[in-house]
Amino acid sequence: MGDLEKEGFLVIPKAFSNKEVNLLSDHFKSVDYDRKMHFKTIQWDEVRKDIHEQPSSTEDSESLSVFIDGHNVYVNCEGRVVRQLYMSIESVDKFKAAYPERRSEDGNYKIVKMFCDESMCFINHFFISNKKLLEKFVFTNKYVSKYTQGYTHMASKLFVNRPGCKDQEIHSDDLTPGLILIVPLNDCDNRMGTTILYSDNIVKKYNDSEELSFGHIESKSASVKADFSKAQTLKYFKAGDAVLFKTTTFHRGTENLSNKDRVFIYMHFTKPSRIEL
Repeated sequence: MGDLEKEGFLVIPKAFSNKEVNLLSDHFKSVDYDRKMHFKTIQWDEVRKDIHEQPSSTEDSESLSVFIDGHNVYVNCEGRVVRQLYMSIESVDKFKAAYPERRSEDGNYKIVKMFCDESMCFINHFFISNKKLLEKFVFTNKYVSKYTQGYTHMASKLFVNRPGCKDQEIHSDDLTPGLILIVPLNDCDNRMGTTILYSDNIVKKYNDSEELSFGHIESKSASVKADFSKAQTLKYFKAGDAVLFKTTTFHRGTENLSNKDRVFIYMHFTKPSRIEL
């Protein structure tokens, strides 16, 4: 279903076996997401720093689940648990640097999370082991590997769409060309919901801004609604399907009206030149 070049997406039914799907599902269920990640919250107060020559700090911790939260800030994530399984980092230090500083309004101090070596070693191992597992899963697959050839695995996430999660806004995932792979880990139906894909042939003309989120279709004009209605592909995916689409292709996750989680692996691929060294 679909055409990756012309429509911006392609669905390959049952590209992955039940054995492969169960292996991935069991692996990520076995992770202790409540594991404590220890860090120091350091407050640089210029007066204190001048007197004591050291910033003040307090020890604290947060769960692994919080530490690897991978929500997309541009779309509605209510009722969705998104866990970062892997991200492209050259070293643990770069991941540390990903935590932004928070400065007071008067600029007198800033707060930085400095994670302890043990926690950083754990997350580094967590990312690398997930990377190896997922790349073996994809790059050796005879149906999918021909599309991912020449791409670099940039990031992966685990999406758990809880019962009651709401419709997302129509959005794309990256303004720079790349490739997304979604692999459902359980069968979906009209109550559990799905990911709706929109054909580039019809709605690519609307993807000309620097915004990733296009918003909810209800707020658009009649002509835009007609285009997106014509462009949409609504399919309830099965476990092991391979859903490939361009990073610039419009799509959205739908609400989950069932009493079961809708779970899938999400992988982001990019050309090697996109990776910052």
